[in-house]
Amino acid sequence: MKKRLPSAIGSSILEHVSLNDQMHVMDLLINSKGICPTVEYMHEKKIITHELMKPGMTKEDLDDVIEAFMKVSLHLSEINV
Repeated sequence: MKKRLPSAIGSSILEHVSLNDQMHVMDLLINSKGICPTVEYMHEKKIITHELMKPGMTKEDLDDVIEAFMKVSLHLSEINV
């Protein structure tokens, strides 16, 4: 028996499912609250992502981004959010 790579596991199942059904399953996974409560909580409450997270950034660049976030967080009461 040929060993399957992890990325190939389950791919043969999709070969037998119509594109419409695949889209329906993807819609359910994307739009269903509660399917992954820990991930949803982290996404909504704990994790911050932004466009300034680039692989080519130096440590100094990242320090500047952190300093900017800290500055904004210290002055949130002065910002009209």
